[in-house]
Amino acid sequence: MTATLTTLESTVRPLAVADPPVPRPSRRWRSRTIRIGSVLAAVTAWQLLTANDVRLWLRFDTLPTVTEIAAALRRQLGTDVYWLDLGQSLIRILTGFGLAAVIGVAMGVALARSNLFADVIGPLTELARPIPAIAVVPVAILLFPRDEAGIVFITFLAAFFPIMVSTRHAVRALPTIWEDSVRTLGGNRWDVLVRVGVAGQPARSLRRTVGRHRCGVDLRDLR
Repeated sequence: MTATLTTLESTVRPLAVADPPVPRPSRRWRSRTIRIGSVLAAVTAWQLLTANDVRLWLRFDTLPTVTEIAAALRRQLGTDVYWLDLGQSLIRILTGFGLAAVIGVAMGVALARSNLFADVIGPLTELARPIPAIAVVPVAILLFPRDEAGIVFITFLAAFFPIMVSTRHAVRALPTIWEDSVRTLGGNRWDVLVRVGVAGQPARSLRRTVGRHRCGVDLRDLR
């Protein structure tokens, strides 16, 4: 039965998301050129406005120029403090995101598959989800005796709710024919959960939360 389920899984999994159309090479390079030109134009405008101390309702004279920022970055790259801070930030990102991925996917699948779990835990998650990460900073200071644990907790929250919500919606949107096929071949509820729920869309939701998770790491400077 396991071999049959594996064959079914490999057959229906590619149907989860249709591959986007591949653009022609000329169109792809044209799009990349426009995007690069847009960034260069913005950087050039920033340099001109800040270097000439322009005040047009907005006070560009209070901002550093692009060359000053580049010089400061070059100086920082030559110091040990910069690389130490970078390493600590990466540890916090990986720890918080790893915890959020494991717990968020598990809770998302449980909320989508279990009515009882959704009735008990669902309202609590919906009450806590709108709270911004910056509002959790004072709570983290009071709850955790160590600064490092509080920082990981904040970064965990920044990624947990997007992963949990994306996973819940993805599992609910899976085709019911997948579950019916597994049950027809003799699979139990655990087989449906592992081979259909976890092996379907939830893994894709992890890629959508990296940017928001990085914003949670930046909140450490407010502590």
